[in-house]
Amino acid sequence: MSQKNYASFNQRFVASLIDGVIFLLVVYLILGKPEINENTSDELQQIKYFVFIVLNTVLNWLYFAILESSQIQGTLGKKIVGISVTDLRGNKISFGKATARYFGKSFFFVIWIAATIVAVMGQATGSTDSPYFILAGILFILGLILLVIGYLMAAFTPEKQALHDIMARCLVGRASGQPRVTPWKSLGALAIAAFFSGKILAIIPEAPNGLNSDTTSSTTPTETSLTPTPGDIRPPNPSTEGNRIFGLLIEPDDRLKETFKGVWKLSYSVGLVVHESQLSMTGPSGVMLTQFFDRESNQTKTILQKIELSSSAKGLVLLGSNPTNLDSGETDSTYSADNFRVAQRPDGTFEFRNYSLSEDGSIFESPVEAEFSGYPKLGIQMAELTPEVKEQLNTEIGSNVITEERGVLVLEVLDDSPAEKANMKPGDVLQEVENRTVTSPSQVQEIVQSSYLFLPIEIQLNRSGENMNLSLQPECCMTLEE
Repeated sequence: MSQKNYASFNQRFVASLIDGVIFLLVVYLILGKPEINENTSDELQQIKYFVFIVLNTVLNWLYFAILESSQIQGTLGKKIVGISVTDLRGNKISFGKATARYFGKSFFFVIWIAATIVAVMGQATGSTDSPYFILAGILFILGLILLVIGYLMAAFTPEKQALHDIMARCLVGRASGQPRVTPWKSLGALAIAAFFSGKILAIIPEAPNGLNSDTTSSTTPTETSLTPTPGDIRPPNPSTEGNRIFGLLIEPDDRLKETFKGVWKLSYSVGLVVHESQLSMTGPSGVMLTQFFDRESNQTKTILQKIELSSSAKGLVLLGSNPTNLDSGETDSTYSADNFRVAQRPDGTFEFRNYSLSEDGSIFESPVEAEFSGYPKLGIQMAELTPEVKEQLNTEIGSNVITEERGVLVLEVLDDSPAEKANMKPGDVLQEVENRTVTSPSQVQEIVQSSYLFLPIEIQLNRSGENMNLSLQPECCMTLEE
């Protein structure tokens, strides 16, 4: 083939554009448009999208390989601009050689897959400056260079060959003098492949109603601001709700509800910003106070969120909702509610990972440093008020100061504790805590340990015959041994 018979770079570029338009139209008619947006985290959607990509790749390969090895020796785009594919002697190529030529175009993609694997390895280290990320970047750039140069080679090589032509030992030339024929067998094979591809994709069911894009996610901030009162803090039952990150949610069993009861100190990064949080769980629900430096306002922000314990196909999860800026007392529309996946290590400790959903639907994942701090405390020492204790104390005091028959006696109030700040005094008799009658210290401890660290506890007590109501905000923290 003489120099003037080689296809020009411009001819090949126009042919590629025509083939792209033709193929996109055919795929749209046969396979339809993949309904993939913010729900790509749902398993059925992920499977369907993966199958769509595989079928799309197979059809694209068959389109090029079958037509370029057929009698017309080129795709529809190539025939329109008048060029064809031949071997080095100018003869029709085989289906195998056409296949090698097609996959030679995607050699850069293999390097990008390697870059992705290396980047995942870097993310697993939990370090933002891992050398894996540098290596992944280098591989990505190499793949990009290979992609660009591989195609541009058709403009400056002696025989106008792109990299994939050289790899498959093929030429692309002008198709002058070739007979005009219609490759009915080749087109029929492509039609059959497209038909069965559509049938395969149709087999996969759609996502259930609970997982579609209209489902209200428990991670989506609502317009209602969080009022820090115990009655408002419990999230709704998650058993029928879907979540854009973790999929379908179900209520965990009672054993798991008790697993995270207490206060946890969490530290994690969202981008370049470190978040320091205290998570206070009562079992199935909780609240989390988070502080971080907001670069837009150039000051520290404090966010209070509701937290809900659920189970999903991806394991146990803690879901944040309704993030409220404590400085303004209103829902913070710029803060994406935090979500955590929790797994148990072989030694019995727990590993947390944070997942944040941005406004554009992208998901940020980061490791979490988690430490169990203990349980909320009031800072008092108590004893059960029995008739014997009551008589002994009144005798020591010399008067009938303690008049209650039953309750929990406050023996000591620790310095600078929530109890002292609320003006609780030794000798007070606790009657009700959070509207529950108490008659033993263990009952009070159970209620306090099941309370929220950042929200007040209402206590009714008797002091020297006078009933009083106090509001105490528990502080962190008391261990089980204490």
